[in-house]
Amino acid sequence: MRKLPFVLNEGDWISGKTANDEKFRGYVERIDSYGGKVKVKVLESDRESIIGSTVEAALAAVEPIAAEGARSEAELLDMIDLALQTRDRTWFEELSSQLSLLRGAGTASRGIRPERLSAPPRSRVM
Repeated sequence: MRKLPFVLNEGDWISGKTANDEKFRGYVERIDSYGGKVKVKVLESDRESIIGSTVEAALAAVEPIAAEGARSEAELLDMIDLALQTRDRTWFEELSSQLSLLRGAGTASRGIRPERLSAPPRSRVM
């Protein structure tokens, strides 16, 4: 197996193609270095039916998406929603900070509170 020109870890954002030549963007769920494959949660694709699913791709057919760089307000808001869904407080705070800088405000608006990330809601017993 040839050596890749980048290091790939679970959770990294990548783009690439599946064996069926479907272009995608998503994040790494699992890496099989021995088999030369990666499992990816697809968030964007030229084939709508695979969006939201996990697909397999050859390590040689993927590349990392730069983590840093200019992001639009819409991209940041989408990623903040994902951070809330995954209850990733650190990522939420980083994204909120970036959004604040982009907007030139002191705090990110939209009524998002980090408390929503701390624990799942408790069920009420009556």
